[in-house]
Amino acid sequence: MAQDDASLWVGVSGGFAGEFNGEWDSQVRIGDIMVNAGDAIKDVDMETSWGGMLHYDVGVHPNIAIGGRLGYTSFLDRDRADEGWGRNSVVDLNFAPRFRFSPAGAAYELYLGVPLGLSVVIFDEDWRRKGNVDFDPGLGFNVSGLAGVKLELDERFGLFAELGWTLHSFRLEGQTSGTVFNGVDVGLDGDFNQFAVNLGGTFQL
Repeated sequence: MAQDDASLWVGVSGGFAGEFNGEWDSQVRIGDIMVNAGDAIKDVDMETSWGGMLHYDVGVHPNIAIGGRLGYTSFLDRDRADEGWGRNSVVDLNFAPRFRFSPAGAAYELYLGVPLGLSVVIFDEDWRRKGNVDFDPGLGFNVSGLAGVKLELDERFGLFAELGWTLHSFRLEGQTSGTVFNGVDVGLDGDFNQFAVNLGGTFQL
């Protein structure tokens, strides 16, 4: 575990359990008056999420590495999954520090990671076809707390496993379509949290 070691990580990711919460808001013009309306979404169970990740970091101290992480997650709440809706997508671009420890001479490394950064959220076309809302891509943030182990197989290759928790929070805006209220501005502030599992390989550079 050298201070200036650099590594590239490639892995698959999954999210389990968790809930979706949010709040709708819309604006409807009645004559010369703009009426704001909203409705809360509370404690909706999530389906299992899945995706992948690329992670690069460099050791700046024997016990600290900093880098970046690019992630993709496919997600959906259970209510819409039961109705056959397509899955939504989120792309994360994160700053990803790791606080690490490895006993002298050990072929493994234990660490705590706190990836956090920006998220781009894209809702599936079923929101337009079945939900009558045409959403633009939205922006938000994400943060995770992870505990992991990195196992060195040789000088160049290794394996890693991470367990933890992750939160996504975002804002989407769009317009209604295919209804008598066609063209009404609609917004959705949402967030979902899940237990996170990441598995994959590492490559020393």
